[in-house]
Amino acid sequence: MEVPKAVWLFDCQTGINVEAAVVVLSRESVKYLCHDWVEPNWWTETPLPDEAKQEPDYDWDWVALLSRDQHKPGRFAVGVQTLDSRLQGALVYRVGVNSALEPAKKAIFVDRIASAPANREYLVQAPWFRGVGNALLRYAVAESWFYTFGGRVNLFPVANVDFYLKRNFKPTNVLDPKTGDVLYELSDADAESWLRECGVL
Repeated sequence: MEVPKAVWLFDCQTGINVEAAVVVLSRESVKYLCHDWVEPNWWTETPLPDEAKQEPDYDWDWVALLSRDQHKPGRFAVGVQTLDSRLQGALVYRVGVNSALEPAKKAIFVDRIASAPANREYLVQAPWFRGVGNALLRYAVAESWFYTFGGRVNLFPVANVDFYLKRNFKPTNVLDPKTGDVLYELSDADAESWLRECGVL
């Protein structure tokens, strides 16, 4: 199975589905995701309320994150890019971690996942696209399947736990030692069901 390098998003302005590409991210390209590297960026290219500064990813330093991981095996970063060359979402993940639900097996760990602020319906009155977070998460699941991990993916939800629960991620007994956050994981059975439903398998 090949992991799809194209995804479909719903264009909220035109009311139609449009194709977007999954692209590899670099330290240069992720400067656009930070509020203090370049102008314009994710946080300034569209008017946002002051509450946007309270978003969990507002202070994420994507450049430092990619610098940390660039020479480490099994660390990857991808984004969803529309035809206008804008990054609509970003995903940083690690391949080959232990599964929390089945410790003898492997999984993919999602280190960071975010959709552009302009796509967040609770921040803007007219979001650009819907489906970015779903597309990125499905990409991680497909990667896990490709690596023969059965589609297992785990992560610490930094916001909107319901988003993951609706996709059958389950809480585990693993806690982040620094924050106490609960690790969630998608089982191989639920991963396969999702990939088949989406036509990836």
